Amino acid sequence: MRVLLVSNVQLNPYVRLLADGLRAQGASVRLVSGLSPLSLLAQRRRGLDVIHLHWLELLYAAPRSWLSAWRLFILLLTLALARLWGVTVVYTVHNLAHHERRAPRLNAWGNRTLFRLVSALHAHDAVSAQALAPWAAKVYSAPHGSYLGAYPDTVTRPQARERLGLSDAGPVYLFLGGVRPYKGLELLLDAFRTLDDPQARLLVAGHAHQPAYAAAIADLAGRDPRVRLLLRHVPDDELQVLFHASDACILPYRAVTTSGAALLALSFGCPIVAPRLGPFPELAADGRGILFQPENAADLAQALRTVRQLDQATAQAACLTYAQTLAWPVVAQMHLAAYQKARRGAPC
Repeated sequence: MRVLLVSNVQLNPYVRLLADGLRAQGASVRLVSGLSPLSLLAQRRRGLDVIHLHWLELLYAAPRSWLSAWRLFILLLTLALARLWGVTVVYTVHNLAHHERRAPRLNAWGNRTLFRLVSALHAHDAVSAQALAPWAAKVYSAPHGSYLGAYPDTVTRPQARERLGLSDAGPVYLFLGGVRPYKGLELLLDAFRTLDDPQARLLVAGHAHQPAYAAAIADLAGRDPRVRLLLRHVPDDELQVLFHASDACILPYRAVTTSGAALLALSFGCPIVAPRLGPFPELAADGRGILFQPENAADLAQALRTVRQLDQATAQAACLTYAQTLAWPVVAQMHLAAYQKARRGAPC
């Protein structure tokens, strides 16, 4: 099967890992960062069975709203041509809505049109699939693959803490990923401030997309000397240091469809603390983390205390065992089965 993966996301290796998994199952795979009628024609001449898109909102994003609308129109027109030419079109629903709610009407219209147009819709879990109920005949589930082996992973916990200048005595909590309002970092800072352990540390690592929001977070963090801000892109080699130095990865999201950050933490053997939303109850099950009531700082503070009671070796083993079940060749096999059903016109 000849598959074209379409995504312009560079830092997250999700699509590259999916491509590797599909190739391991015998598929021919190409990756592109965009699609137009002319590029579609060129791809069709090389042979094309399936187009699999990711992160629609990023494929048409532009500085001006009229340009975003034009790019979206061209992309949807291209996909309509692909369907007309017998190409199966699949879309992974990473997000149900734009995180910053930019151009909400354009985003909603784009999703509705795309969902009608595609041959199949991919959801990572049952909760996300349920949210796609109006298109149930097109929906299939395949889990988010793990990040085992995707990043360097050679440091020990003592080495990691030494590199960060942290004592081995106190608990260390980690927030890692893009610093954006929907991720609820303010809630975490409020909750952490109520902990009465002077040796506790909170690491906040990731690029802040909006300067004004970064300034607001820096102001909140500055009220507690136990908080360390690393508001920048985290290089691949530093991920292992941050995760292995930490007792838990905290994900205080206000809304979530899929969490690559949670899978990344589990792939480093780091348990998670997350709200009872979306995929988190499944990801945190069986000793892999602690849940709290969404947007409840007091309950989050209690979860921060509770996660410290987990046996570190047992929790790490549970996380890694779960991550091993999400090998990309296995996940890719599920995608290929769905592609084949969609090409036959059968319900997914």
